[in-house]
Amino acid sequence: MINYCPRGEEVLVADGVYTGAGNRDLDFGGKAITLRSAAGDPSACIIDCEQQGRGFYFHSGETAASVVQDLTIRNGTAHDGGGLYCYNANPTLTNCTITGNTAYYGGGVYCEWYSGPTLTNCTISGNTADYAGGLVCLSNASPTLTNCTIINNSSHGVYCSGSSPTLTNCILWADLPQEI
Repeated sequence: MINYCPRGEEVLVADGVYTGAGNRDLDFGGKAITLRSAAGDPSACIIDCEQQGRGFYFHSGETAASVVQDLTIRNGTAHDGGGLYCYNANPTLTNCTITGNTAYYGGGVYCEWYSGPTLTNCTISGNTADYAGGLVCLSNASPTLTNCTIINNSSHGVYCSGSSPTLTNCILWADLPQEI
């Protein structure tokens, strides 16, 4: 459905669990569109990648006008970014849950090469990776996270090198909760 959506339009996704080849490795292709749950409840609208690929792949210069809202992204797997991978892209994620994803780097979210995604009211939890189960930022990435929770991820919740993430009113949970 993303391939056929004109720029500037909105795709409403009905409640349910979405699986199969057309429901993973989702790529906006640079389009400024909104993909969101019709009901507004991420626990009722789930993209389940079934460990067959990642959830979303942003790599075509997407801007803040490329929006994912009110979805759960789970069971993704990839070398980098099992749930979400941003390469020189700046998408917006609002009220999303990124959980149960696996990768070598960034089980939940991987940002690199001048990526600056904005995540608001998102939960990144239960993700697994050799390096940072929750969030990885490399090569001048500058993600902005506001009111997000990063908990119960393997191997460091957050790892950044050569990057400038901004976390506002976020909770990082290791052994004890820490507010930033």
